[in-house]
Amino acid sequence: MKVIEAVKKFFIKRKKSILQLLGSIGLLAVSAGIGIYIGLKETNGLEKYVNMAYEYVQTNNWVAIYQNADMVDNDFINEYFFEEMAFDYFGEIDADKLELDDFYDEDGKGVAEFIYTNESGKEVKYEIHFSELAEKTYVFFNKWKFNIDNYIIRECEITAPQGFEVYVDGVQLLEDITEFSVDEEAGTVTYKIPRLFRGEHTIYIKGDNVEVVETTVQWEKNKESYVLGTEELTLELAQRDGIKSSAESIVQLMYKAALNEEGIEGLKPYFKQDEELIAKVQAIYDQMLLAINPDDGSSLMSMSIIEFKDPQFEYTYPLNVNYSVTYDCSFNAREAWGETGGVREQYEGTTSSTAAFHYMWNGENWLCDSIEMQCIDYSKKEEPEE
Repeated sequence: MKVIEAVKKFFIKRKKSILQLLGSIGLLAVSAGIGIYIGLKETNGLEKYVNMAYEYVQTNNWVAIYQNADMVDNDFINEYFFEEMAFDYFGEIDADKLELDDFYDEDGKGVAEFIYTNESGKEVKYEIHFSELAEKTYVFFNKWKFNIDNYIIRECEITAPQGFEVYVDGVQLLEDITEFSVDEEAGTVTYKIPRLFRGEHTIYIKGDNVEVVETTVQWEKNKESYVLGTEELTLELAQRDGIKSSAESIVQLMYKAALNEEGIEGLKPYFKQDEELIAKVQAIYDQMLLAINPDDGSSLMSMSIIEFKDPQFEYTYPLNVNYSVTYDCSFNAREAWGETGGVREQYEGTTSSTAAFHYMWNGENWLCDSIEMQCIDYSKKEEPEE
């Protein structure tokens, strides 16, 4: 009993000191807790992601922003296209000219505002967005991710003729990545792209017998569109060269056949095999014969084409081409009989004429199905008096 009484007296005498000690320990604990809270908040809250964004923008590390955005990749939404888009908009960032202006969050949405002084000295404001996640760090700290939805546009469309291959930024539009709608009456297909980044896009459209159509569009909002009209299509260079060669051969062969009275057999392979058309070619040949050797005794003895020039193409997609050409030539001819007969003088000269054609595609080749031409005017020109 004496021991117990002694202990009680000891604590009663030192009660104030013990309470002061416990108070000090509690204060230290609270202070430590506040310090830990502030530290955790700075390393786990929105500020952490703002600091990350600042570092990534300073170093032009757009891929890192994309990788922290929790995106689902597809053919048009991926880190490659995000980086391309970012460089188009922001260019090469100089870290010394970038500063964080402000950041804030509201209803689970965060925004960091940056000011950048570009090469011309103009201040440009950029924004990086964030979204709050449902899960939390250490029970009560919000977690965030980058949100790049403001750079994504939806349901953009491209319309092109049926049978064409359509590419956007090098990606072919196929059924597994786009929605298709076909207009049979108009002969067109419309491709709808569900999602892609806003900004500049290269459209590449390829079809049979036509030059590739390559154009650049600037799409900034949802449901942008591009329509390729058939009037914009140009016949492929190889096809134009083939028609040009065919037309020039027809002109050459028509004169050769008429001058040598060979008939039109050598011309037939260049034409659509149609009786009415062949009859028209025969009629042109017969007119050439009459013009070369008319009843007045004059005649075209020989001619040589110097140059084909001024070719004119008029292409109507998909099957029709109007083509015309001018040709310069030299010739040898003989005068008509004089009133009293006598010797017919021979002379030389130069002249020009034109020929016009219509061609149709038969699935393999372009064949002429209409022609207009006549024999050159080889009459003797009166020399001007001195």
